[in-house]
Amino acid sequence: SNATVARIKSSLCRLRANALWVAYIAYRGYRGFFVILPAVFREVFRQLEESDLVVDVYGDDDDDDDDEGEAAPTEPKRPMRLRTRVTISMLSTMLTLSYVVSGALRVLGESSLVVPSCVQIWRGSRTG
Repeated sequence: SNATVARIKSSLCRLRANALWVAYIAYRGYRGFFVILPAVFREVFRQLEESDLVVDVYGDDDDDDDDEGEAAPTEPKRPMRLRTRVTISMLSTMLTLSYVVSGALRVLGESSLVVPSCVQIWRGSRTG
């Protein structure tokens, strides 16, 4: 009777621990995909938007180098063209996805090194 109560308490404790572990993993997944990933995308987009790499390709800055000796009058910044914004969005997406894939490969590489050693330890404890 006491052994049965102890088993039930132990099972409930394990169940609670597993539920908390699943909740933690779900939270981290939510945070990664809906908080961190969009923030990384926005930062990459901002950096690409501020760089002259994409803007110069489409000729958005036509008259920047014409008046090197003269002081250029301050003009209001023109709105970015749609094709430039689309290009920056595509480049930001590709760069962010490369971060995700490289991180996933790194995690999978580490887990493949850890799992066999855990399996060997578990098998060794069962036989001895």
